[in-house]
Amino acid sequence: MALNEILKNQGWRRRVDKDAGVKKFEFEDDRDTLKIYLSDKYDSEQIKSIKSKLWNEYYSRIFLYRNSKNNLLVWTNSQSPDKEGIGYEETPFNEKISPIEYWSKYIPKTPKNTVDKILEESIVVVFNRLKTIGHKDDDAIAIILACTFIRFLEDKGLSDIDNELINSLNSKTDTVKLFKEYNSLHNGELFKNDILYDINKETCDLLLKFLKNRLSPQLSLFEFNFKYIPVELISNVYEKLLNLNSIER
Repeated sequence: MALNEILKNQGWRRRVDKDAGVKKFEFEDDRDTLKIYLSDKYDSEQIKSIKSKLWNEYYSRIFLYRNSKNNLLVWTNSQSPDKEGIGYEETPFNEKISPIEYWSKYIPKTPKNTVDKILEESIVVVFNRLKTIGHKDDDAIAIILACTFIRFLEDKGLSDIDNELINSLNSKTDTVKLFKEYNSLHNGELFKNDILYDINKETCDLLLKFLKNRLSPQLSLFEFNFKYIPVELISNVYEKLLNLNSIER
């Protein structure tokens, strides 16, 4: 049975994802929500882009694509970007088996590299490194929150400022200027911690690695994209920081 027919018989809803440019199938029951992206052709750049999108989305967990050898592979969003995936085994659909059970063999029971875990681990790493280079707890938290907030606005297309944070972080002067611009747009009520206007180059370099998810080889999978990361995961960043601060005290 063709894959499209299997998904149709399982009750999947078919959509076209405009960002990824491929077909997307969604299934939801009282236990779980599952999304499958399907690419019919081999395009290495498109495959890399979709993997990044799925990894950041967190809930979109399966990607089926053809590799250069025209084999149909299954990749999950807890795998590294270089991992090709598992060969898809075309099997008849038994109506007694739910779609979740049908696809469960491809989904790790205890995923290790999902965006929520990597984001939280990165927050801990950048917080501790900011303290190592001389920042107080409150200052480190203010710096991380300011950067994640700006990046969230940029990725969501909600920023009215032309300069991007990633580019500004290459210069401490440009970084301070960007913080001041955002603060001015919010009547001086957004960034009140003075450390943001006295930031040094070492701090800028560290934040750049954080936002690009390059703090360490163990954490580096994809660059964080807050356009796709679920809001509840982003809110966990704030809670994580508050917890770190209370633990330190």
